[in-house]
Amino acid sequence: MNNSPNQPINTTALSNSVSVFSGIVEIEKSCIKLLQNKPNLKEVKLEDIIPDNDPDKIAAKEDGRDLSSFARENMCTMYYDGLINSRYPSESQKKISPYNKIAHFRKTINRKIKCTNDVIVNVVEIDFRVMSNEMVLFSIKVDNSGLTLNQITFQNFTIRSVNNYNKNGADKKPSYSDEWIELFGDVIKLRNECCKIKKCDEANLSHTLFTGNKLYNYVIAQLPAEIDSEYNDDRLYELANEMRIGTLNDKEDPNYPNEEYKKYLLETHSIASFNNWKGLAINDTTAILMKSTVKPHQYNSWLYSYLEFIYFNAFYINAYLMKMNHKYQSREGNADLEKEYLEFDRTFNFHNISYRFQPQLIYERLRIGMEINDELIQLKEKIQQYSEKHERENEKKINNILTWLTIFTLVSIANDITSFITTFIDGKTPQAIPWYALGVVAVIIVWILYKFNRTKK
Repeated sequence: MNNSPNQPINTTALSNSVSVFSGIVEIEKSCIKLLQNKPNLKEVKLEDIIPDNDPDKIAAKEDGRDLSSFARENMCTMYYDGLINSRYPSESQKKISPYNKIAHFRKTINRKIKCTNDVIVNVVEIDFRVMSNEMVLFSIKVDNSGLTLNQITFQNFTIRSVNNYNKNGADKKPSYSDEWIELFGDVIKLRNECCKIKKCDEANLSHTLFTGNKLYNYVIAQLPAEIDSEYNDDRLYELANEMRIGTLNDKEDPNYPNEEYKKYLLETHSIASFNNWKGLAINDTTAILMKSTVKPHQYNSWLYSYLEFIYFNAFYINAYLMKMNHKYQSREGNADLEKEYLEFDRTFNFHNISYRFQPQLIYERLRIGMEINDELIQLKEKIQQYSEKHERENEKKINNILTWLTIFTLVSIANDITSFITTFIDGKTPQAIPWYALGVVAVIIVWILYKFNRTKK
């Protein structure tokens, strides 16, 4: 049976839950200085990724240690240097490319905003992660505490539908409140200020984003002890797919998924290493469901470290590969793009990111969930096809040049040959080349070119 509205799963609010909605803004020039000069934005440093209530961070403050050095040493015990530097480069690295194009800025909100008549959202902050290759990852973090699991899935489904943000209809009224649309004002301004063409406005917000018709979503939900019994694959599946909680209790429900598809996702896209939490990564949604026994520092790992260094790294790789595949598909491939990809592959596309098994496991599952390896295979094939085509075109140009050089050389030699033939027949050096001598030379040239083309084939 379906869960009734009065069952605990539908009436019990969660104390710990967060949703992070993300998108991509493509730009045409660096926007770091622009963002640095905005008074409502603060640059996020590596030490900000460690929560303030972390015991080691508290101890470092009390000891008067430099927090930047502390944070780098702390993170280097978990993640490889290359990954850390690709997100938060050191001061010396910021002077060289591509690290001088990377930065992270944050706008603090901390207030409830009416999204629609049915959804009021507690917005925490908006982040702008400036990446290399003219891309900015933006995100909106929402605090879900005080909501039931069913309210969270409904909220997430509502917020992600970017097409509904567009103003439509005769009265040009948006489906969402003006206050909610204004949240994206900084995103729109950033896009317009850093692009020479394709200006956009709040009437067509979906045209601003590189994520199709939906925002990406990363959601963490920790169940209270009284509903720990609801910790199972069905609730995780519903959370990840933003379904009404209880849908999977009733096989007659029209939204009940295909059993084979459900089994496939849970077997291949799930993330698990302990029995008190489990995740599911499905392309544009990553959901983590936890039991009440998960400790605060474990929860914080998902909220800070895993979010920044694993999720957003995978998200960026996914977005960049899609962008490159689109360019090659649109016949925009060239040698500069291939060079750009090789730099990206070396600097950002890591296959191993951590000394520890759990972060590495999460990263590998996210790559599967976001279909990164499929995008990578497609891109490599397109680059190979372009390289072969470019090589054939260059070979053709070189052959044409060689053909003309051969002709010019033969013409030069022809003068000597015709002089010899004429001298041999007439017994004197010619003032002009007779027709019969030119005929002999022409036959020789045609024969040589014929043989040359036969050899090429």
